[in-house]
Amino acid sequence: MDCLSSLFFCIPGQGDTVHQHNAAPSEKAIIANQPVPYSDDAAAQFVETLRTAEKPGKELENRLKQIVSANGWTENLAQSILNGLEKLLKDGAATSSAMTEAIEKGTKTAEEFAKENPHYTVLIAAGTLIALGVLIMLAPWVLEALGFAANGPRLGHFAAAWMRSIGRVPKGSLYAWLQRMGMTWKQSITTWKRYPAMLPRPRHQVSHHSPLTTCKLSPTQHPTMPLPTSSVFQPSSADFAKFPSRRSVVHSTQGIVACPQPLAANCGLEVLRAGGNAAVTAGLNVTEPCSTGIGGDMFILFYDAATKQVKAMNGSGRSGAKCTLETIRKDLNIPDGTEGKIPMSSVHAATVPGAAAGWVDTVERFGSGKLTMSQILGPAIKLGENGFPVSEVASHSWQASEKSLRAASPNFAEMLKKDPAAKDGVRAPRPGEIMKVPELANTFRTLATEGKKGFYTGRIAEEYVKVVQDLGGHLELADLEHHLQQGSEPVEPISVKFRGQGLTSDGKDEGVELWEHPPNGQGIVALMALGIVQELEKQGKIPKFGPEDFNTTLYLHAIIEALRLAFTDASWYVTDPNVTKVPTEGLISPEYLGERAKLFNPSKAHDPVAHGNPPFASPALQSSDTVYFTVSDAAGNAASFINSNYGGFGTAIIPKGCGFTLQNRGANFSLSAEHPNKLEPRKRPYHTIIPGMVTNLSDGSLHSSFGIMGGFNQPQAHLQVLLGQVVAKLNPQQALDAPRICIGAGMPEHGGVLDWTVNVEEGVAEETVEGLRKLGHKVVVLKDWKRGMFGRGQIIRYTVDPVDKTPLWSAGSDMRADGAAYPL
Repeated sequence: MDCLSSLFFCIPGQGDTVHQHNAAPSEKAIIANQPVPYSDDAAAQFVETLRTAEKPGKELENRLKQIVSANGWTENLAQSILNGLEKLLKDGAATSSAMTEAIEKGTKTAEEFAKENPHYTVLIAAGTLIALGVLIMLAPWVLEALGFAANGPRLGHFAAAWMRSIGRVPKGSLYAWLQRMGMTWKQSITTWKRYPAMLPRPRHQVSHHSPLTTCKLSPTQHPTMPLPTSSVFQPSSADFAKFPSRRSVVHSTQGIVACPQPLAANCGLEVLRAGGNAAVTAGLNVTEPCSTGIGGDMFILFYDAATKQVKAMNGSGRSGAKCTLETIRKDLNIPDGTEGKIPMSSVHAATVPGAAAGWVDTVERFGSGKLTMSQILGPAIKLGENGFPVSEVASHSWQASEKSLRAASPNFAEMLKKDPAAKDGVRAPRPGEIMKVPELANTFRTLATEGKKGFYTGRIAEEYVKVVQDLGGHLELADLEHHLQQGSEPVEPISVKFRGQGLTSDGKDEGVELWEHPPNGQGIVALMALGIVQELEKQGKIPKFGPEDFNTTLYLHAIIEALRLAFTDASWYVTDPNVTKVPTEGLISPEYLGERAKLFNPSKAHDPVAHGNPPFASPALQSSDTVYFTVSDAAGNAASFINSNYGGFGTAIIPKGCGFTLQNRGANFSLSAEHPNKLEPRKRPYHTIIPGMVTNLSDGSLHSSFGIMGGFNQPQAHLQVLLGQVVAKLNPQQALDAPRICIGAGMPEHGGVLDWTVNVEEGVAEETVEGLRKLGHKVVVLKDWKRGMFGRGQIIRYTVDPVDKTPLWSAGSDMRADGAAYPL
């Protein structure tokens, strides 16, 4: 393949969709926690109460809320109230003094406003603006409840759907009119206050945690035929800035790099222009070692356009031959009868690093063959030797980890910035400062010139083993040599076909197929949760959601419960299938997922349940931080690649003179003798990092290559990304910008994934949060830097021009990271 590039997991954004006023009320609840019947009497009573109101105030508000509380807000009710007010104005019915004053002010202000904004004339003629003005004067809380927020219509509310139904109007003009009428907002706050840690960035700036790259495509090269671009990326509208990144989707016919580090993206672009491929991950290791590195593991999914097959390669490492359960429990002083666990900072959490072999194997198995490893790693080596300016998010992570780096091993100075005024002459780099990592550059040079053997034998391997054993660990040179001999393992990817949520209703599509790595990776969680959502729809327990339902109470309730069921099974069954049999096919079978879906209660959060017993299980089983990138090339091939240390700098242990840290993936082993994922010699642990890929069921063509870093959040984000595209018609950038949820803890040091907490990102509607709490969910709203739990993603979407069939690559880059997307 001619291009490989880095990408982090990401989620799509919302395009323009015409609101369907006649949709079934049961599918369209806006504010109520559960769908409720609509009553014409409620709208009539609401309008009559306004008509006869003597004055605005608390008494009127209480009377109106009492009318609504009987049925709850629905789109039909909201639209009927507006229709009723418009009819009242046209009929010239007698009104109270307060209503008359509101109508007069609304009419005068609307007419003045129309002179400046002629496109609103039709709304004035229909009485729409005047009706809204009446609500502003008499009951402004109604507009807030319906999603008319200070910074624009709120996604998932009546305002967003209504705005799409009235035609194209200049962005912000309606809200300027609302303010002119005297509208004030009690609860809504501006976009930038919602996301104080993330500032606006240039739209076409790239970064590098996971560059998304595509390679040169001639106008006639389109070996596969995915959906036309026009059916995926809708025309721009007032909804464009509903999320705060203010970045467009980046399109290119030649290729794209999208990742969280601009300098790493440049490494990728250099190599891609020279005809090579997987260079970005090395650049990311240099510029963001607090997330990824050569001391970690990697996984890749590869789409072969010629055969329309998805291939997979597992580049994760194993425990040492002497790392027995008994030995580690004794070293950690874990009493008999207690389970215990391996601390994230313990030397026993270090497993053999698979990334170095994985990088070489990726180039050899899927690369173009046009460049040597020295040429591919050259740009990253220059960054390490010459230095690079540290970006904001990376600096924050580096500073947060300085204490851990100092405590972990005597070689901490290699990963800190030299400063004579600092303690020990070194410190964590600050934003914009130049950081040099010559030791890491030398490690890359060894890998480039000597290949895998230069990493798993010789100086690097010896220093690796020495620092581990000096700290009481049990890894030996033989363990690294064993990985060298084994190499990265080709495996069969697993998938679930999804045809739900109206995906095939317009006849233009036949659904999609989500591809993931099999265990020991946790990609099966995303597949199971997606399959459960599909079964819930088949069983009639959830409706066919529309764009206005995105991130509403029932929508998120279904996602949360599906993920809980999936994690309950995965936390028991996912382990190394080469050591312990895993019932992979049974776990993702429609029959089994249908049975698990029966546990869903649409009106209540379910209590903890036991893992299920899927078919094909053996008798013995019956009882964020990561870096991701994706690349595509002129032939239509694509690679979805992910690399990780696990928790930030991993163990933070540094082999002398090597410039990288040891991962802490072994912390995911169970120390219970009865658990399938128990620690055993030469075994791979439960792995959180998962690349994602989607193909079209119609012809097997590529749909998208995507990924999102972030521990146990990753399969959750996969599900939200895909459903965001299907349900809310989000484009790649909007999908990444959209607020997310994460059940349980993002990383083990913060708690277990089966913790029943639901972490909700600031930006999800307050009504939705309260609705989830009423269903019994324990909700915590996260903001500022804590939003890092929701990961950082990238996505590349593949479409073709609807007229001349030119292939088109379209990318989004997560606002939670330092980067952006750059076209080649």
